[in-house]
Amino acid sequence: MPEAPQIRLIVQKLQTFVGQPIVKATALTDDLDLKRLEGLTIKEITVFGKQILIVLPKFTIRVHLMMFGRVKIDERNEGGKLRLGLKFKDRELNFYACDIHFIDEPLDDVFDWTTDIMNPEWDAQKALKKLKDYEDELISDVLIDQDIFNGLGNKGVNEALYKTRVHPASIVGALSASKRKSIIQEAVDFSFDYFKWENEGVSKENFSVYMKKKCPVHGTALKHEKIGTSGRKCHFCDQCQKLYV
Repeated sequence: MPEAPQIRLIVQKLQTFVGQPIVKATALTDDLDLKRLEGLTIKEITVFGKQILIVLPKFTIRVHLMMFGRVKIDERNEGGKLRLGLKFKDRELNFYACDIHFIDEPLDDVFDWTTDIMNPEWDAQKALKKLKDYEDELISDVLIDQDIFNGLGNKGVNEALYKTRVHPASIVGALSASKRKSIIQEAVDFSFDYFKWENEGVSKENFSVYMKKKCPVHGTALKHEKIGTSGRKCHFCDQCQKLYV
């Protein structure tokens, strides 16, 4: 699943469609009222966490790429399941295998921008306070909670825990306030670093433990195990990362 940095790069590429009127909308399913789209001009294309938001005059198209979604600019994924295709005068924008719905309410009424770890309105203190309600939970589970850390994904979770030397099976309540602050800061820092690395095409070279084989400090074999209730695999070093229980 794409994480916030990857979604922001996509949104960056989509900015050339702002100000363009939609000539025609198509899809392979009939659950979207496509007639609502035709003739409308795109006012803004922005992002909330892992969601692409295409703002139109009276409503917004919300796109979530899920696990296998794809965005094609001025090209098509032949044989792919077209979820929504937008045709402009001499261009096109196609979304495949993703979740799409329309938002009629003002976006400020729908989204809490302070929970988006890459948004200028991100509130780290708010996230820190929320952790108090999850003191019996595993830190790796809580970090993936999009109501607290919107946009953070598995890569960010694993890298932040490694940088702060915290085992993913650690209990939130066993972590000191300073350690929690450090984890939150590392998660945010990683997200912006990841954005830069993706833009430069050097992400894999810069990961410390995600999908790596050996600890960059000790050279010992890393562990790759499903931990907690999220069902996601954690990548960690038993030697570097302390288990807080």
